[in-house]
Amino acid sequence: MTRPALGGGRHRTLSPRRRGLVRRVARQVCPSDVDALGLLDPVVDHVAATARSMSPLARRGLLLGIDLTVLGSRAPEQLRRPVRDVLVVAYFDQPEVRRRLGYDPDAWTAEAAGRWRAEWSGAIEAHRQLLVAPQPRPPLDR
Repeated sequence: MTRPALGGGRHRTLSPRRRGLVRRVARQVCPSDVDALGLLDPVVDHVAATARSMSPLARRGLLLGIDLTVLGSRAPEQLRRPVRDVLVVAYFDQPEVRRRLGYDPDAWTAEAAGRWRAEWSGAIEAHRQLLVAPQPRPPLDR
């Protein structure tokens, strides 16, 4: 029997019970404005998308960590830490939080890409030419 793929719907990776657990933990882990800014559901959606993007083993570990959050501090740190980390990234990746922090990754990426191109464009073109240039064939010994 084959298992269904994890792609598809937004919430497919997190059951309603797990979504509730993630919401509860997000209120503990994320800054207190997560509710006031209306970011709780987008944060949970981000966690679900992150889980879908993981390898099956990593996903199982994250989901187990989510399930064990009900144990609080008795859950192993190795399982609590990834849940916390994914939640923090999900919170700070929200456009409203980025805006409030003045974090504009697109501007930085464009500036860094321009510097990178200026510094490395010659080497890149030389390598590209090397790749497309006809290569001499060794003589055939018969």
